[in-house]
Amino acid sequence: MRLSKTLNTFTNGVTIDDHRIKYFTIISRDLDRANSQYLAALKTLRAIRQPSMNVKISAETAFVAENQQLNAISSK
Repeated sequence: MRLSKTLNTFTNGVTIDDHRIKYFTIISRDLDRANSQYLAALKTLRAIRQPSMNVKISAETAFVAENQQLNAISSK
């Protein structure tokens, strides 16, 4: 959020020179990096809150839900 505010403040000027272009490049790169870190943190929190479900079915045929069927493959 700090980078976004800095970018908005810096764009209020009328003239765009080489110095501003270099600054925009650096700020946008840092903003992309911060966004990637934020999304990675959200994915990690989601994975921690919703652990994967392990199901072990030991039957020849099992009906898990309506109209869903699992068939065991026999190795005879």
